[in-house]
Amino acid sequence: REIVNGLEINNSKLYHLGLSPVKRSTLADANKIRSYQIYESLFYKILSQCKDLTPKHKFRFKNPLYTIDASTIDVCLATFSWAKFRTKKGAVKIHCLFDHS
Repeated sequence: REIVNGLEINNSKLYHLGLSPVKRSTLADANKIRSYQIYESLFYKILSQCKDLTPKHKFRFKNPLYTIDASTIDVCLATFSWAKFRTKKGAVKIHCLFDHS
């Protein structure tokens, strides 16, 4: 959502780049089929650049490091009537907290 909001704020700049505004659902659909390796390689590239800039600085966190994932899992609405997600669709939303310390 933050990415889409950022793109909307810079709508005129997108136009000058020859790009059109991106809807949140379009971005979500694209991310569903996008490989996680793209983000993994980007992370390691940025990490490498940070280490090159400050070679004596240790890469560590003073506080615990957590990530949060919110996933929606499709289920059969006829079987799980309590899991109404949309008019004719069933789903369960799961929030997971990962502790990386």
